[in-house]
Amino acid sequence: MQNGMGGTAVNIVLNDAVGDRRVLRAADLGATVLGGAWVFALHAPGLPVHETWGRVRILRFALRSRSWGRALPLRALKYAEASIRMVASAVQLRPSIVHAHDLNALPIGLSVARLARCPLVYDAHELWSDPAGDLFRSRAVRLVAKALEGPLVRQADHTVTVCKSIADVMQHDLGIAQPSVIRNIPRFDPDLSAPLRGPLRTALGLAANVPILLYQGVVSRGNGVEHLVAAMPALARFGAVLVLLGDGPDTDGIAIAANRLGVGASVMTHPYVSPEQLPMWTRDATIGLSFPQVICNSYRLSLPNKLFEYIHAGVPIVSADLPEARSLLQRYGVGVLVAPGDQVGLERALAGLLTDKVAYARYSEACNVAAHELTWTREESLLKAIYDQLLSGRSSSVQCR
Repeated sequence: MQNGMGGTAVNIVLNDAVGDRRVLRAADLGATVLGGAWVFALHAPGLPVHETWGRVRILRFALRSRSWGRALPLRALKYAEASIRMVASAVQLRPSIVHAHDLNALPIGLSVARLARCPLVYDAHELWSDPAGDLFRSRAVRLVAKALEGPLVRQADHTVTVCKSIADVMQHDLGIAQPSVIRNIPRFDPDLSAPLRGPLRTALGLAANVPILLYQGVVSRGNGVEHLVAAMPALARFGAVLVLLGDGPDTDGIAIAANRLGVGASVMTHPYVSPEQLPMWTRDATIGLSFPQVICNSYRLSLPNKLFEYIHAGVPIVSADLPEARSLLQRYGVGVLVAPGDQVGLERALAGLLTDKVAYARYSEACNVAAHELTWTREESLLKAIYDQLLSGRSSSVQCR
């Protein structure tokens, strides 16, 4: 099949699509394959209703019911409004393929696909049978989601997800063919003319010889940031600084905890940086950190994007020893694994990397080698094969990793 065959791909996601590069990259592929692509998302204050991202058109729906409160009946009405408006708008586009991102978008995607008589791809960004989001969802919402997940997913023409561990659980629990694995790897486009250092040190006023222990991502419970802060007193002799690059509900609480431990000056924060800019900021780090707590299966089986971001920046990793991280770090030799929640082990691993220059150089070089294999281009080719098969009317037989 030739690229740009003529048609439209509609991607549906129930967030504002800002920074959700998995959604935008999938839409960009749709534009490549079909010639046109849309992202239907939810509007948030300060964002444009209409926006373009390269070849992708983004339409954000400003819900009239947005301010109605969070009681369950009102949330159901909000969902109904989003569903009706998105379905009506999408059907008018006569899409050639629909790509629904996460379970909350799946009923909308199914409605569009059936009315437009086109194939549907379901993309599970997390394990919805036991998601991290359960920390913030009501029990009633969780029960409804779990009851509907299997029947809804079985109606999709093809299911994809972010890692093999989650694909295995979905296959077993939902009684479906194993989802294809499309890892959420950022684009890797090394700029050989770019400076060796980025803007992070300058933004925080840190000298070139100050070791930066970098955590990038949402600062929230479950992500293990409190363990990283608790490690700082043991690392004081190295003059290291823990940098939290991102925003989140626990940012203020982490600052309070750092001051209580007497390491307030060694724990620094910087607001969210756009994915386009992030690679330059990450390269300033000395060590990349990923230390989630095992509070649910979705966290235990996750493959954090930050691991790929560290690798692309050539930054050795210290990570919790969880299945997907273990597979990645052991295969490519890019860092050190620590048992989840092992505070002493975390401190020893960080001290070891800060003192063993030979080991550090080995991990750094392994990152540079792995970066050229771990690219979105490879993942995109798998998704393109799925699109090609569905659009040509063949049953999908793309193999998982």
